[in-house]
Amino acid sequence: MSFFSYSAKAKEFYSYLEKKFSSPSQLTGYQKKPPVDLAEKGSGVLLKTKKELEKNSSLFKRPPLFSDCPQDEHSINCLKFIFTLDTDCILAEKLIEDFWQSQGLKMEISAKTNSPSAQALLAIQDEQPLAKVILSTAKNNSKTISPTPRYQNPVFSDAKIAIVIDDLGNNYQDALALAHLKPPIALSILPFQRYSYETLKLAQNWGKPVLLHMPMEPLDYPFTDPGKGALLCSMDKQEIKAHLTKALDSLPGVVGVNNHMGSKFTTEADLMSLSLEEIKARGLFFLDSRTSSYSVGYNLAQNLAVNSCERTVFLDNLQEENAIWAKLLELCAQAEQGEKAIGIGHPYPATIRVLEKRLNELEKRGCQVVSIQEFCH
Repeated sequence: MSFFSYSAKAKEFYSYLEKKFSSPSQLTGYQKKPPVDLAEKGSGVLLKTKKELEKNSSLFKRPPLFSDCPQDEHSINCLKFIFTLDTDCILAEKLIEDFWQSQGLKMEISAKTNSPSAQALLAIQDEQPLAKVILSTAKNNSKTISPTPRYQNPVFSDAKIAIVIDDLGNNYQDALALAHLKPPIALSILPFQRYSYETLKLAQNWGKPVLLHMPMEPLDYPFTDPGKGALLCSMDKQEIKAHLTKALDSLPGVVGVNNHMGSKFTTEADLMSLSLEEIKARGLFFLDSRTSSYSVGYNLAQNLAVNSCERTVFLDNLQEENAIWAKLLELCAQAEQGEKAIGIGHPYPATIRVLEKRLNELEKRGCQVVSIQEFCH
């Protein structure tokens, strides 16, 4: 079915939903959201922190660059700042601590990171972690320290990108908004959530690729809970297979699997091999979300002849529309260079707004959103 049209079955299904959930009382649980969105609040902290460092950039030998964090961005909003000197990292830590205190936040230094040379700072409010900043040094390496690319007037020719939206299954309204988008954006659904199965059927009826967003152990487990049915490093072979089988059986018809969190689990080759064998046996592909720079998932899948691919850009570490649009342009620029360009986002309000309003602009520039299956071989 073309993504520019939908079947009579889809029309009938959507009509049924609109009738069933037409009154406010019936929409309870579908539209109601928590009064405080911690992810959005954490993103705000990161935006302000970035502006504060940019404002004081003259204090550093070289202005810091920022990039995606190497671990579990969708567990907690995170940015990585790269400096030329260790002394600049120390100065940045002090600036950030003072700034966070002025914002009523407490700073804690995380004991666990994926790299011994990186320092992770947590912004805490009322004992609740809101955001993470990772400070690292790229010493005297001009190839590593390079200007952040700007795409003021990009022109793309036959560039193809894939977009995956993670963390679905908890909010039906978000899934409905994403399903209505014309391009074949993939929906990745957490298992065993309130609306996991309903989201699956919705996506399938609207012709969207569907993935199992499989929870896996993060680096800071149990401080961070990956969710129901997660694969843990303490599990034996039978437990891993049983958990993965149960999750896959709960979402029949998915075309692939990608990891939710997993900055610890995806670095363990023996455990990942067991998971990939089950994925291969079902004829599915594996998308490595790359929540850890040390993930072995993609390379191991390739070695085991499992259809596979890996995320290249996180779209919404900063939940601000211009920042998300810049990430989409970065994704298209990768595709223009002949790279497999796969972006992962989340059902944040800002992300959904950008996708609704601006995807057609990408197509006009010659950057086409294609199904994730095209990249996962």
